[in-house]
Order: sequence, then structure tokens, then C-alpha cells
Amino acid sequence: MNKEPLVVVGDILSHELGLDSSRIFLYNSTRELPKDNGLYLVLEIQGRPPYAVKHEYKVKTINNEQVYCEVTTMNVQETVYVSCVSKDNTARLRAYEVQLSMNSDFAIQQMFKYGFHISQISGVTDASALEASSRLNRYDCQITLLTAYEKVKPVEYYDTFKETETKFEA
Repeated sequence: MNKEPLVVVGDILSHELGLDSSRIFLYNSTRELPKDNGLYLVLEIQGRPPYAVKHEYKVKTINNEQVYCEVTTMNVQETVYVSCVSKDNTARLRAYEVQLSMNSDFAIQQMFKYGFHISQISGVTDASALEASSRLNRYDCQITLLTAYEKVKPVEYYDTFKETETKFEA
């Protein structure tokens, strides 16, 4: 995958909710949150349990050369929380749109383009109490992504290995 799934989800939400990308934040980013009453979204990965790993050797094209490579692939189920936040009631009124966005034609196009899957059904939790005295309306929408990560690195053929000794001292 050549684009982080969390960023793709942000792109989908920006497109489908008609929000400027400046209203969408990745959790723990250094950008300052808006001070106005409007809606903004915060995206956070809560968990990433792997469910499959594959290790194989393939010939890959690297810099227009055929290279023998070790290819390791890991399939992962990522749990993403999209927090819809506003000082007025907009977050409460529009939280359902997060779920609808994940089932749109645009979302399906992005899934095909980047090779991952977004769950069609997700839950919404009223998390306004977490904001305490700031009196923000906050609704957390859980989205499940099924994606794969791949690591490719060239390896030497059996007859070209260089003998090296590795010493590990505890």
C-alpha cells in the first residue's frame, strides 16, 4: 500500500462530508485544534492486531533490474476511531455521516485504488463526557480496516552468500 490507510480515511471523510482538509486531524498531530463552533474530526488508530503473516521469495523489478527478493507480508485488522467534535450540536447531528461515507462510491474507489477494505457497519458512541468542562460535543465512530503491509528486500543467491559471524553478548 503506497498511502497510509488512516490518511485515505481522512480523504474519504473530507470528500464525503464536504469538510476542508484543515478540519481533519490525525491524533497527536502538532496542529492546533479549531477554536470556532464548527465541526472537526480527529482520526486515531486504537488497535492493529495482525491475523496473517506470509514469508516468500520472489523475483522483483527494482530500478529496472530483476532482483531476487525476500517478501514478508502481514495482514492487519486496524481499528480506527473518528471523533466528530464541535462546540455546537453539529457533531451529534452529523456523526452518522461518517458511517455513510465509508459506504459511498468514492470510498469504494479508494479501497480498490489502495488495496484495502473498510467495514460497512460501525458503532457510534457519545463521548462528550470525556471533554468535561470544555463542553464539547464528541461522538466517536469506530471503523474497521482490513489491510496488508509488505516488506521487500533483496537477498543474495545461495552461491553468493558472504560468510559473516554475528556475536551477541548478553
